[in-house]
Order: sequence, then C-alpha cells, then structure tokens
Amino acid sequence: MSDVPDFDPWMPWGGRTLEEMWLPFADPNERRMRDIVLGATPEIFEKSLRKLVITRYITRGQCANVYDAILFANYFGSTLNVMITVVWKYAGLYTEDDICAAYEGLIDRLRKFLEYHGCPPHYYAVFENGAKEGYHTHIAVHIPDRIRAEFKEWRAKNAARLCVDPQTISRQMHVHMRRDNHIRSQWAIFKYLMKGLDPRLRRWELKMNPHLPRKTANYYLGVKQRDTGRVAMSRVHIARGLQPAARRKAGYERPYGIDEVPFERRYSDYMYRSPLAIETARALQALTLI
Repeated sequence: MSDVPDFDPWMPWGGRTLEEMWLPFADPNERRMRDIVLGATPEIFEKSLRKLVITRYITRGQCANVYDAILFANYFGSTLNVMITVVWKYAGLYTEDDICAAYEGLIDRLRKFLEYHGCPPHYYAVFENGAKEGYHTHIAVHIPDRIRAEFKEWRAKNAARLCVDPQTISRQMHVHMRRDNHIRSQWAIFKYLMKGLDPRLRRWELKMNPHLPRKTANYYLGVKQRDTGRVAMSRVHIARGLQPAARRKAGYERPYGIDEVPFERRYSDYMYRSPLAIETARALQALTLI
C-alpha cells in the first residue's frame, strides 16, 4: 500500500502546493478564489508570470519587414489599398489580453471573408495607444474592386458585432478605401502607419554621413513621425502569406530593401509591374467579367 495519502479536494487553495493548485475543488468558492488570484488554468498562471514587454516604437527591422511584405504582395498583383482602423474602447475593451483576442477574431473573420471570395489574405496591422482614443489598430489590406460592395457589408456587420454603442459604430471601425491599382495610396498608408518608427539613426548612419543634418530615421525613410504611445503587445503583425517564411518558400528574392534604393524608387510600382503581377491582374479581370 502506498504511503502517499489521497488528495483531499476540500483543501482550501491557500493550503495547496503549486502542483495541487489545479486539482479538483470540492468547494466552488475556493475554486473561484483560486481563479481570481492565480488563474483558471496553469497556462493562464504561467502567462501572468511572463515579463510584460512594453515598447514605445516600431523598430527598423519591423518597418523593413513590412516594406518587404508589401513588395511581395505587389509581386502577386495585390496592392494593400484599404486601411481599416479599429478603436477598441468603443468595443468595451481596454486590457491587452482582451484586445488581442478580439483582434485575432476579427482577423480570422477577415481572412475567411477574403478566402471565400477567392482573394489572397494579404494584410499587415499596427497597434497604437493614443492619448485620446487609447488602444487602436490600423490594418492595411488588399480588397479587390470586384468585391467592394461585399466588403462594405462585411465591415458594417463586423462593426455592429464589436461596438457596444450603436451611436459610435462609425468611430469604432473606420475604413479608408482606394482603387486596387492605386499604388500611391498603398504607400501613403504605409508612410502613415510607420509614424511610430524609432526616430533614432543607427550609429553607422551617423558615421557615414557626418556632414548631413541630424535628421530622424523617419525623415530619411520618408515616413510620418508621431508619438503612438506605449504598447504592451506586439506592435506589428503581418499576414502569414507575406512573412519571410512564405517568401522563401515561393523562391522570391526582393529586388532591394528599404535602405538600399534611391528615394525616388523606394515607393514605386516596380514590383506591381512584374510579369507575374500583370498576369495575375489579367486573370482577375477575366474572372470579374465572367
């Protein structure tokens, strides 16, 4: 017979070891107290122990990764021509965990909507924390002209689904749309969404250009500059189909990086004029006519 006594489910949470903490509770009040103090599962408890990383800026690496993702989308004929802005306080959400969960749900519905209409789920998103609106998310996404009407219906339905006050629906989810071949608007969105870029120049940049005025990284990259607040989550999210792994799998080689091209070519339609992009555009046009 084992010398180890059977576990007593009536033991209060304060008397349990960490290994016993998530064993069954006979007293529901003790279980509720455990949930409030430590969390309902070991995973929630472990997550609460992780160091909260708070960032102030978009990094240069994140900015360059988004730029490469846009070029890759253009290579396949997709312009990121629509910007969706979601203000989370109008959905009654204020904590980072709740906002991240709501964002994942919204992105999943957007992805399914695009796939249903035969469109690639090409998008990237930026989280900001404004002094007035609090946490909000900008999403740049490819919406073909052929499904503009359907997208407007999707937007109205999802805005109503998220919003807690019908009078603030237009402020809760705002959409800025341009034509799907409007390259300049795609880059205008990028320059705006990168406004939270770390303005500090790299040491080697200062060393190589000692006679240039001490401008910011935003100035040299041609993006906006504004304080976008402190964010306790990942600031930049990129669709799986546009991430580096997807680019490598496709055998795609970028023509240049954001730091490797003259300014006049940096925000051009170069990749959109690629043979594959033109072929894709013609196929979509034929599909629309059918």
